[in-house]
Amino acid sequence: REEISFCLNDGSRVLSVTAGQDSKVEWSTGAQTPSINVAKAGVYFVRITHPFWPEVRDTVRVVLKACECEMMIPNSFTPNEDGRNDYFFPVLACEYSYYNLTITDRWGNEVFVTSNPSGKWDGRYKGNLCPEDIYVFRIEATEKPTDKKRVRKGHISLFR
Repeated sequence: REEISFCLNDGSRVLSVTAGQDSKVEWSTGAQTPSINVAKAGVYFVRITHPFWPEVRDTVRVVLKACECEMMIPNSFTPNEDGRNDYFFPVLACEYSYYNLTITDRWGNEVFVTSNPSGKWDGRYKGNLCPEDIYVFRIEATEKPTDKKRVRKGHISLFR
């Protein structure tokens, strides 16, 4: 069994097989294309059949790992003071010489800004609860000691 590793922040995680003309490809995901996008770690099976050749089967284990200065960024949080998932914050794998996290509402109004890599948003703006909605985050950071600049942006869902 082969093992393939992808970085967690890889935008494209593709498994591919080469199948001859008139071949039929079937993946364990149900896909019937020569290539599939892999969303999560696990074992993937593929079967290729052809009217004139023996059936071919293969298995691959996909492993996802943190590469370089990975930022794990959640896509939602629930600041309802139940002690679980009450804060939005990225999990950082590196130290940064510069860091800035900005969160805006759907109209572009800033509701949270921090330059502290350990800073966490509690779902409030000026002490008031922000409504359930989708917010936009932007992280600008410079890695130590490489001085590599990173920008990450995306959406966060706030649920109460």
